[in-house]
This record gives sequence, structure tokens and C-alpha cells, in this order.
Amino acid sequence: MNDSEKKEHEADVIKLSKAGADRETILHFMRERGLGQADSLHILMRATHMGLGEARTLMIDSKTWADQRENNLRLQEELMEVLFELSKEDDPNFKIIAESDTEEPRS
Repeated sequence: MNDSEKKEHEADVIKLSKAGADRETILHFMRERGLGQADSLHILMRATHMGLGEARTLMIDSKTWADQRENNLRLQEELMEVLFELSKEDDPNFKIIAESDTEEPRS
């Protein structure tokens, strides 16, 4: 899917959201149009102003993506294990920054 098609789908998702469609309907709409999880996640965040954590949790727990739930959780666990192992290597060039979804002032 090219960028132009993604933009069209994003515009449609924004219209659905403004019309009051629930999040499950929006996820189903995007999957039916061939958007993968990554693109759907980005569009969902932009269209609804959700944070990454909230949007990711919504997607993982959705009926629309239920067939991918176990795979997603396994991949997430594997990623966390790799990041944890990398963080133990004491490499000054490797840094993990975790951000919360809440808007807090940075100092």
C-alpha cells in the first residue's frame, strides 16, 4: 500500500472518529482495507489523539486483531528480553528511554 492510499484511509478514519464510531469499528475498518497493525496503530493515534500505550493496548485487546494477540504478546516479551540484555552490556552508546503517555513537563 502506498503513502497516498494510507493518507486516504487516514482521512476516512478521521471522519469515522468524528462521526462517533467506536474504536473497534475503526480498527475493523482499517484491517478490512488492508492496513497492517503498524500502520493502523499510527493512524489510530493521529486520528484519535491517543497515546502509543493506550492505542497499542486497545489494538492488542481488540476483537479485530484477536487472532494476532498471542503472537503480539510473545514478540513484545522477546523485545523486552533483548532490550534488558542489551542494557546490561554497559555500552555508553546504548540508552533506553521510556516515556509515559501522560503529558508531564520536562526539565
